[in-house]
Amino acid sequence: MKLMYYHTPEISELTQFRNAPRDIPQRYSHDVWPGGSAPILINHPQYGWVLGSFGLVPSWAAPAYAKHTFTARVETTTAVLSFRKAWLQRQLCVVPMSCFFVPSYAMRIQAFWKVERNDSHPFGVPGLWEVSAQENGLPRWSFTVLTYNADDEPIMNNFFHREEEKRDIFVLHEDEYDKWLRAPSESAMLELLHPLDATMFSASEPKLLNTV
Repeated sequence: MKLMYYHTPEISELTQFRNAPRDIPQRYSHDVWPGGSAPILINHPQYGWVLGSFGLVPSWAAPAYAKHTFTARVETTTAVLSFRKAWLQRQLCVVPMSCFFVPSYAMRIQAFWKVERNDSHPFGVPGLWEVSAQENGLPRWSFTVLTYNADDEPIMNNFFHREEEKRDIFVLHEDEYDKWLRAPSESAMLELLHPLDATMFSASEPKLLNTV
């Protein structure tokens, strides 16, 4: 999916997902591009917040690998080496978003449309996390968001190149964040993966690429 970037909520808004983060810096970039850092809620070791890189980086990969793994096709998570371990070991996270941006080429120039809830409330996106040690011995967290085929979805039909497959991110219901993090099996995980509800979300006017 060519979800190019998303906007993460203010730290004060993260309490709707779980207790406010204690170890997350009070200031971080709210426009999160692949390779950038953002707060995520993980199910290890004690269901807490970490600052992770947007783009899952396996232990055998360099940090720049994140720019190729910021989304994961749910249909192939067990077949792709980058995501297989995180999926099978249920390394699950919730990625808070205020909105996300997807490209459209309808005007023959790449422009980004903002997709957000109609009530402007933040929402939680299901994802996978990974951790490896940095040279200084500190953990390096990273994550990816899960996507599905959205060729028949009203919102996504407006985006991407005409001949491209449409992809979209799943959105968790507000009472399902803990259920996702504690999912005991693959079948339980799959039951919680809801397509984006086109009655609750809408897309607004595009930003041109050179104005982002």
